[in-house]
Amino acid sequence: MALDFPSTPTEGQIYLPSGPGGPSYVYHAPVWELVAGLVGVSSISARAYDNIIVNGSFDVAREYGIGTITGGRINGAAPWLLDEWYLSAVIATPGSSNFQGGNSVPAGTTPFGSAFPYVGAFQIIGAGNSFAGANDQVGISHTIEGTRLAPLNFGYSNASSVTLSFWVLASAAGTFSVTIGSQPNGGVYRAYTHNFTVNVANTWEYKTFTFPPPPIGATDWTTDSGPGAYLYFMFAAGSAEKTQTPESWQPWNNECSPQQSNFFATNGNVVQITGVCLLPGSVAPTAEESQLMRRPFGEEQTLCQRHYQRYTMVIHGPSDWKMHTHITSLRASPTVSAVPAMSGLVVQWPGMDSWGCYASVQSSGEMVFNARI
Repeated sequence: MALDFPSTPTEGQIYLPSGPGGPSYVYHAPVWELVAGLVGVSSISARAYDNIIVNGSFDVAREYGIGTITGGRINGAAPWLLDEWYLSAVIATPGSSNFQGGNSVPAGTTPFGSAFPYVGAFQIIGAGNSFAGANDQVGISHTIEGTRLAPLNFGYSNASSVTLSFWVLASAAGTFSVTIGSQPNGGVYRAYTHNFTVNVANTWEYKTFTFPPPPIGATDWTTDSGPGAYLYFMFAAGSAEKTQTPESWQPWNNECSPQQSNFFATNGNVVQITGVCLLPGSVAPTAEESQLMRRPFGEEQTLCQRHYQRYTMVIHGPSDWKMHTHITSLRASPTVSAVPAMSGLVVQWPGMDSWGCYASVQSSGEMVFNARI
């Protein structure tokens, strides 16, 4: 069969000479390359199920809803921005500074079209050039449950490398730090920090990088339902926080390298990321393939509900006993609260699979079950 490659290809373009199910080629100037291990669009899409990151497209936001949130986000107060992503922000003298974060529509012209309708958007308002002090830092973090980390065999001689890919846009060019670090089960805290560059302001750029297997030490990584690893995207840091040696496995001291730029030195600067994908192995999706690396929304939401669920409840007095089964089993026994508080509410058997409750008077509100890591 003759291969009729497009005459004017663009970098990262996919060519399927036999249609879905046949061999795939990707254009890396100046040649077309056979994509090893990927066969057709259907197989590329199937790799989305190997993505270790949950809610990497930032479109599940059940606590606050769609949109960014302003205020009260500094120094650990109410750090969750949306499902599976939380704020890591320390500002010694916040003054009038507020943090705005959550999810929003992508800025500017996107090369990924409708594939990623939402992005994680993060901004400091009112800090200006007073930020950052020596111990200040701002970033976002994703906790990888140990059960999702376990197939990588981190800490063993047969450990897999992992490849990170994502889209980023920032209103100022500079250098980010992205770090993966361990939650040891009696072992050593380890971290690998990688620098990547935002080359052009206000322009979407696609980034990929492979983390090599960590040093052998089985107890350095937790593989149960607790926190197995942490992924940090750091946007700004002061001098005392930029001490992590990049591009090798090191004892974990900080999340920022000495090359870290201060993206929030100018009031109103904003960073957006989306399409965060962490795959076993060393083959990254191309920019075009990245648009297929999404699990269906309903399945992604179910993965998030393993950590956080909420239900609207109406209780008609003390004789109205409610018994419920969770949408999906929670990761662990949850912390239970009601929003707003329900008078005389009694919750019994709040387990991973079901719960019961009643109230002394008629009450209504949302029951929140929090099993986040």
